[in-house]
Amino acid sequence: PCSLCPRGKFQSETGVTACVTCPENHNSSDKGAKNSTQCVPHCAPGSYSKNGLDTSSAGGHNCTLCETARFQEKSAMRACLKCPDGQNTQEIGALSPAQCIDKCAD
Repeated sequence: PCSLCPRGKFQSETGVTACVTCPENHNSSDKGAKNSTQCVPHCAPGSYSKNGLDTSSAGGHNCTLCETARFQEKSAMRACLKCPDGQNTQEIGALSPAQCIDKCAD
């Protein structure tokens, strides 16, 4: 019996039961992808989106850079992590907790 391909895979040929894996660092946003164009890039480290994917090419959401005082080391994430209390980042899009530095005193 036929079934939908899971997220991260697609099948463009009717009647074929095996699914093809999306290219590296790409995923499909839903199960049942019918071609490789439905495989979209992961959000890069330092950014996030509602589903961890950059679906802007498919009319969806862009990835958003982590705000100041937040970072994200991994790709394909749905949120950024908060710096420890009393620390901030100098720029948006921080990639690691090492970019969290002590805030200046007021």
